[in-house]
Amino acid sequence: MKQSKKVSALVLSILTAGNFFVLGGASIAQADAVAADAGPVTTSSEDTTALKQEISDLQKRLTTIEKKTEKIDTVENKTDTTEQKSDNNSKKLKTHIEGQFVTSANVNSNSAYKLTGASKFSNIFRLHILGGDPGDKVSFFSETAAYITPGEHEGNQGNYLYVNMANYTIRDLWGFDSVKIGRYDGLDAVGIGGPLYSPGNYDGVELNKKTGAVNWKLWTGNYARVSVNDSDAQSDPNTLTSLEASWNPSKRLNLKVTPWYNASSTHNDSNGSAFNALAGAGFDRQYGLDIASDWNLTKHDYILLEGTYDTLQNPVGGLSRHPMAYAVQWIHTTDTNRPHVFVRAHGLCSPDDVGASAWSVGYGSNDAGALPEGVGNCMGDVVGTSSPYTIGDNENVFSIRYEHVIAKGLSGDVTLAHATIKDKGLRSDLNGSALSGDNYVIGELTAFF
Repeated sequence: MKQSKKVSALVLSILTAGNFFVLGGASIAQADAVAADAGPVTTSSEDTTALKQEISDLQKRLTTIEKKTEKIDTVENKTDTTEQKSDNNSKKLKTHIEGQFVTSANVNSNSAYKLTGASKFSNIFRLHILGGDPGDKVSFFSETAAYITPGEHEGNQGNYLYVNMANYTIRDLWGFDSVKIGRYDGLDAVGIGGPLYSPGNYDGVELNKKTGAVNWKLWTGNYARVSVNDSDAQSDPNTLTSLEASWNPSKRLNLKVTPWYNASSTHNDSNGSAFNALAGAGFDRQYGLDIASDWNLTKHDYILLEGTYDTLQNPVGGLSRHPMAYAVQWIHTTDTNRPHVFVRAHGLCSPDDVGASAWSVGYGSNDAGALPEGVGNCMGDVVGTSSPYTIGDNENVFSIRYEHVIAKGLSGDVTLAHATIKDKGLRSDLNGSALSGDNYVIGELTAFF
């Protein structure tokens, strides 16, 4: 359309110029004749009138052509806009598939908790779907996970599929910077992945607001204590509420302070799986204060420290009224874009950084009753979790991890961990060898698509 307007303007200017010379009483040709014959040249009124009419007709025809050209350009612009929107929508919907093979082995273990046969292995597949781009008014994220135990085909025997996360974020809503609704990772609820972390199954609402130098985050909802086996599913999820304040006292230090509240009453079952304690141990309510720090030592090294201090309402079964839990981890990685959160398995390196290596050294210590049931696990991705050393509560765990990017989109990592029962008096139902501690070797091979 711009070109057609330029052409029209050029023609009109020429016609206007021609009109000026004619109406002025002489054309260029007439001027030449005057110079040659040295005599005056005149133009009749009939010729002038005819020329004026011809110019007027040409102007009308140009106006008609310009209108038709504008219509054509409008249709073309609409087509381009539609195609652009289609391209944008296809670009905004992103998928990411992660395939993971996990193997675990424990040594010096009591025979009752020895990993054997297929229990040493697991295949995990995760499908990530991301809708929208950073800065969009609305964005979406989901993670669907499939766990497969080799040699098993029934759902309650080691094969299961569930939605780990599914949430959407709305920016600039109700006076908040962002509002997040749906199912989240445990990082949304409390902390930076330390004692109170659990992957997924946090269902609720998250409100974010920055005032001055402080970022505020209010989260409320449920942590579903649901076993992957249908026969063990529970319908009484923990009801959690937390209010996080985070700020940077310096360029290298970030602090987070989070008071949290668990409104659900929880009591131990017969095998001690809730708090790694005797049957009947439990409480009616939990009030906690979580403090986390992220200290950057260098561009590639940082230390994470997180602890929670609780107050239990009506604790029974030997639980302390004020249990505590804390974790510390030193991480070295070449991936400077990695979020500064605790790592339990793969994720220290960017899968596209071929040849990159990273490592972490960490220690975690949890009192019995310090964590809501089903939350927290210092061990990370251990297959075969029927052990007092993989529950989360009442344990000390020291771990070393190493990861290496073998090829683009393919990484391998290995974890060495030593776990012990923190308060053996709360597991007097176990014999001496079962309380002697355990050593784990965990290997993972992860492919990214």
